[in-house]
Amino acid sequence: MCVAHTCASQGYLADGWVFTRDMSWFPAASQWTLLPTVASAPSARRYHAMAGTAGSNSTFMFGGEDEETILVDFWIHELASGLDGNATSHAWTKLAAPEGIEGSSGRRGSSLIAHGSHVFLFGGENFQGELFSDFYVYDTASAVWTKLENCPAALSFANLAVVSLEYRGESIFVVGGGGLNNAPNQQVQ
Repeated sequence: MCVAHTCASQGYLADGWVFTRDMSWFPAASQWTLLPTVASAPSARRYHAMAGTAGSNSTFMFGGEDEETILVDFWIHELASGLDGNATSHAWTKLAAPEGIEGSSGRRGSSLIAHGSHVFLFGGENFQGELFSDFYVYDTASAVWTKLENCPAALSFANLAVVSLEYRGESIFVVGGGGLNNAPNQQVQ
């Protein structure tokens, strides 16, 4: 698991950490490792969205804010590991953000989830606090974004979960987040 771009109390950091573990999840076999800085890394930020793909070494990151602006960039982080499971190298690559995304001046508080070969992007807000309900899917195989039907609620800082339901197929649930005037979302969408 990669945790990147934390925010300090007075500034923004661009550090990246990797948590490695053996298959047992026992604490004695787990450790945190600070990744070395790479030249191609995204700018330091906070309020961004990140999602990793199960069974791969890829993590995706979208948007957020830095000290000057709200961001609209989309990145993939790829981690290589040795036979012992420890990180040996890593690289960031900037990808195309969704074309024509609402709030193209940037957004923070978006939600991102990866499932199979797809990454889903939902909502967020711009610098003025305008909330978005748009919903996109990125196909990692073709590197193409597709706009899906908007969610009924415009939210920022919501959580997404993919659930496989026998009677319904796979569903993505939107839970929590803030709505108009920072009112909490009271529904599961």
